[in-house]
Amino acid sequence: MKITRIWSMPNRWTFQIKPIKELLDKYVGDGKGWIDPFAGKSKRTEITNDINPTLDTNFHLDALTFLQKFESESIGGVLFDPPYSYNQVQQVYSNYGKNLFADCIRGKQYLTKCREEISRIVKPLGYVICCGWNSEGIGKKRGFEILEVLLVPHGGSHNDTIVVVNRKIAEVVELEGMALPSKSISTKKKEQPMGGTCEYAGVCSYRNEDKTVCLNILVKTNQRGASYSKVLSYSKINSLKEQTR
Repeated sequence: MKITRIWSMPNRWTFQIKPIKELLDKYVGDGKGWIDPFAGKSKRTEITNDINPTLDTNFHLDALTFLQKFESESIGGVLFDPPYSYNQVQQVYSNYGKNLFADCIRGKQYLTKCREEISRIVKPLGYVICCGWNSEGIGKKRGFEILEVLLVPHGGSHNDTIVVVNRKIAEVVELEGMALPSKSISTKKKEQPMGGTCEYAGVCSYRNEDKTVCLNILVKTNQRGASYSKVLSYSKINSLKEQTR
């Protein structure tokens, strides 16, 4: 896990804070496949939502209702930046959803339900970037790991803004002597036999533009119990075949 601390001036619109903007540039890119249930003025994601009807977003729904619209494992990434306190509710949302957010901040039931929906709709190896005053993130119990934490102090009496980059862990299952992330692999035994001591390779359904496979494939061999855990590209499958013979 990488932890970084960078001072910056505060801003009511979180994603305009310089080090946070730079972090989003790294993970979100052009925003394709990403959603933002509390977008405010942000245009960082392909689909935006904010309960305030005066803001320029794709939807003006309660955030939980917005998240419930998406099918399971259909979203590549989520920006999750809800109000951190009742004062922020008053500052940012005025009269729009004030009672709803006040209840959620006091009891946390609402944000918990939002996290549960997020964990449902994000694809395996998809990202969730959480902003707030703690590093809770989405949580291991929901199948996420923390890749990076950014601490942004603002000086004076301001609380730090804490940004947590979460990635959904692909579920691993045993398949003919090979551990493969389920729902992320399509296997073709006839077309891609591994030979040697391995059963066969799979083709990942999640890829970067440079054709690099975006997940760890654990290839189990029968040779003295050895195993290989690598991020593979198509060009490396044949070389791995030679290693395992």
